[in-house]
Amino acid sequence: MENRHKYIYSSLFFVLVLVVGCCVYYLNRPTLPIYNSIHIHADFAIYIDGEKITFDDDLYQSTGQVARHQFQHLHDNQDEVLHIHAKYQSIGDFFSSLEFSLEEDCLYIQTKEINACREDGLKLFVNGKKYRKNYSSYIPKDLDKFILTNSIQENIIQQQIESISNKACIHSQKCENTTGEKIVESCGVGTDGCSTLPQVVPVTHIHTEVKENPEKIITDIKPNEAKVTCATAGCSGTLCLDKESAADIFTTCEFKPEYVCYRQVSCEVQDSGHCGWSDTEKLSECLETNKE
Repeated sequence: MENRHKYIYSSLFFVLVLVVGCCVYYLNRPTLPIYNSIHIHADFAIYIDGEKITFDDDLYQSTGQVARHQFQHLHDNQDEVLHIHAKYQSIGDFFSSLEFSLEEDCLYIQTKEINACREDGLKLFVNGKKYRKNYSSYIPKDLDKFILTNSIQENIIQQQIESISNKACIHSQKCENTTGEKIVESCGVGTDGCSTLPQVVPVTHIHTEVKENPEKIITDIKPNEAKVTCATAGCSGTLCLDKESAADIFTTCEFKPEYVCYRQVSCEVQDSGHCGWSDTEKLSECLETNKE
């Protein structure tokens, strides 16, 4: 009888471990970034040499016709709230789409001739606390407040932190607008103004078009003209993203039979201007056939 009880307890323990393991895998399994799978907002500001850097110019803004990034953007000529439409999107990815380099903790903004590094005093604060990891790897959460600054004096830094807007919660409809300021949200909750961004066009390309032909309507640029380079990402190569975003994506490493399907299709720029798999129908059929 005692051996029987031991067997039952061992079986229950094994089942418990199996269930916990499955839950952990499910929560950490690789997922494809899907536009509008989430919609979060984060307030942010950049201060260099005591001056707040602004990005409300059309050069940095996304619209329903032209996107600067697949999953992150500024819009409606506002530059204090970052809009994020997919998981695992770092500020390094976002800044790169605006031609800001935030690699190895150095911020370089070509269009504004700004260059600042950690050794020069560059710091990242998230919700009032100093972020000590690689700055470009920081992934904002909903209602986060973050600031990049090269100021040294603590009282100045505190003033800059306190200057960060409180508009993210208004855009997310999680607090009331008590300032009376008009908050435009063409891509917001309950709207579809930017639900399908047809093309991703680098800032350089936009800037060149305006310089050569100021009268040209930017929305006339064809998707195939967008200079986007695609690459696979994830431990098993199951993600298809733009090359810069792919470099910062990490997923859990395990092999599943259906992962071989991704070797039968190509990761390349689609007609929409976004990176994607070349034959989604073939991929879907293969995934279904080989699914465990």
